[in-house]
Amino acid sequence: MNLSFNDLIDEEQFKRAIKVTKKIAETGKQAEPGEYKLRTKDGNYIYIETYSIPVKKKGKIYAFLGIAKNITELRIAEKHLKESGERHRALYENTPFSILLINSVGEIVDCNPRTVELFEYKKSELIGKEFRKVQAIQLKDLQLLIDLFKRMISGETLHRVDIQLRKKDGTLIWSNLQASLVEIGNQTYVQAIFHDIDQHKKADITMEEQLKYLKEELESLKKK
Repeated sequence: MNLSFNDLIDEEQFKRAIKVTKKIAETGKQAEPGEYKLRTKDGNYIYIETYSIPVKKKGKIYAFLGIAKNITELRIAEKHLKESGERHRALYENTPFSILLINSVGEIVDCNPRTVELFEYKKSELIGKEFRKVQAIQLKDLQLLIDLFKRMISGETLHRVDIQLRKKDGTLIWSNLQASLVEIGNQTYVQAIFHDIDQHKKADITMEEQLKYLKEELESLKKK
């Protein structure tokens, strides 16, 4: 059974192939490689990249000579990367943690919805700003965070740090900060993740104060 090219592709691709062929006939060359999804004998599909030139006899085109390169693995890899990126974006958007993406010069380039919800700043009030100029950071903690950022960029690992940050309305909340370097494209970023530990931290502080009070009371009783 003899098969033609149009037996292997769908109608839309066939129309595109005809259009490309006419253009090759007019110009004598193919401007850029074509790409097609072909149906194989077993019913599966492969992707090919093609390049064709006209073959002439006595000044007239009587055939087209084409070469095809199998790019199926490349397209499958791209698909997996896209799906992985979509899963990462879904996690980024829906995580209960606040996430900031900071470039190598300290500018905030992205933040997730939880950041807006937790600190009550609009996204537009954070993106493009140097993190050290964001009002959420208390002056007493500024140098600590600058030093941590420099160490992160130089390749050091940042362990968890508890820090009290300021919401837009001035309320102070405790957060646990952890950060890591991430590669996106050819750029390196610091990914800072903040976990809201305000209630737990305040409970710990209250307990410490109560223990301190009890200790002082016991010491006072011993002296009597």
